[in-house]
Amino acid sequence: MKKSTILSGLGMIIFFLSGPVLDAQRKSPDSTAIKYPANNPYFVNSYPLQPVLLPEKSFKVLFNTDIPHYFKWYAPSSGKPEKLSDKMVINEANFNAGGYYGLSNRINLFLSVPIRDVHYYSPMGVRSGTGFGDIQTGISYSLIPFGEKEKNSLSTGLTLGFPSGKYKNLGDDDAALGEGSFRFKGDLTGLVRMDKYNLIYSVYYEYRTNHSGMHIGDETGVYTILQKPFNTPLGHFGVEASAYAYWKFKNTFEGNTVMNSEDYAVHLGAGGWYNFIGNFYLRFNVPFAVFRNKAWFTQYRVMVQLDYYF
Repeated sequence: MKKSTILSGLGMIIFFLSGPVLDAQRKSPDSTAIKYPANNPYFVNSYPLQPVLLPEKSFKVLFNTDIPHYFKWYAPSSGKPEKLSDKMVINEANFNAGGYYGLSNRINLFLSVPIRDVHYYSPMGVRSGTGFGDIQTGISYSLIPFGEKEKNSLSTGLTLGFPSGKYKNLGDDDAALGEGSFRFKGDLTGLVRMDKYNLIYSVYYEYRTNHSGMHIGDETGVYTILQKPFNTPLGHFGVEASAYAYWKFKNTFEGNTVMNSEDYAVHLGAGGWYNFIGNFYLRFNVPFAVFRNKAWFTQYRVMVQLDYYF
């Protein structure tokens, strides 16, 4: 599949999800709603997107897990993607603990601490690793603050990633837990509120530094998420459809391109949330890779998250 075809398909996805914006009219807010009602969630998805910032001196803590399921791999011997054999097993789980703090109504600070558990079994041997991944921290600034009169919200953020995950001095049985580079990511994230739907969108670019002569390829990507919140006597619920695409550029080693290190993909997903016990939210999302270039082909990922506001 040509790169131009991928970008064209992505454009069609964004256009499809953005259509309801054209005739959107916002209803008056429910004055009886709790501080963080379902139709105004401050953490809008299991993806790390923040179009609406927390109020001053507010906190949000979250715990999530991201479990990918692989069904193909890129076989260096044949140079082609191949279905995993019965003798090859790939188990991987990522657990994240994070927090957000409202330094002011327009500035938030955040921290994400991942723990990874990776086990690869194959006729070639066993590779495994458990420990911290690459820790991230950053700051978000509200360009268009959230409010009762504003229909749209917009924020920008800067994220710094540290090479805290094990990536060097690996033995034959060790799996890497990080990329080994500092990462600087800038993003622009927005929310459009409508009668019955919310549209979230985000674009980002991440620059990655060198280590040991290796430059990990930079990455850029885009998200669009269409949400439908609703209230019932049993609580506040919501459902959503998502589209996510990214493009990771090639790695280089001492100025030379590393073969098969470029990766680009398009994911479509479905998910939702449930608000219970005051400001607790339970969220889930299942992205499905409709296309991925070489490397690992992710059949689907299961993301589950619990977050609490106070």
